[in-house]
Amino acid sequence: MTSVLDRLERQSLIIRSQHPRTDARSLCSANTKTLADGDNVYRSIGDAYAALQRGFTTSELEFLVRYYEGVDRGDSARDRPARGECRSAPEPARRESMS
Repeated sequence: MTSVLDRLERQSLIIRSQHPRTDARSLCSANTKTLADGDNVYRSIGDAYAALQRGFTTSELEFLVRYYEGVDRGDSARDRPARGECRSAPEPARRESMS
């Protein structure tokens, strides 16, 4: 564990401080300044969604929300059971004998 903490400290991702009650331990905390100043791996995803949303009007986005909420509830298939509801399969059709 010490080697992992050493690497994180060398990269300025954590800050180590003396434990208040014992010299044998140290306290580690995230270096929020370094983390805030660094690359945000999710920023590109957020930027892509923002660019996509700019292509829609508010009413189009509201329609999409209603549509996907309906799909989630199963509104698009009338014979589909509601979420959490269980229905047995219909009985198979009986074949008339040809004799």
